[in-house]
Amino acid sequence: MSPNEMMEKHVLISTCAMNQHALDFKGNYERIRSTIITAKQNNSKIRVGSELEITGYSCQDHFYEGIPALRLYPSKTFF
Repeated sequence: MSPNEMMEKHVLISTCAMNQHALDFKGNYERIRSTIITAKQNNSKIRVGSELEITGYSCQDHFYEGIPALRLYPSKTFF
């Protein structure tokens, strides 16, 4: 395959940002499955979801626990 032929190849990537719920494994699974089916119907070769989409947790859930904020505050390098 020549370099020009390689340049003409395309891959469709689907990104998914869903409204998941913490510990709702069945509901989260159904929403993930739905996006996989939609991605396949749109000829997508790769489907990308967010981290922790199965459990429904996000980084924000732990941010408000106070521990990360207490660790960052004394250093003031964050601000």
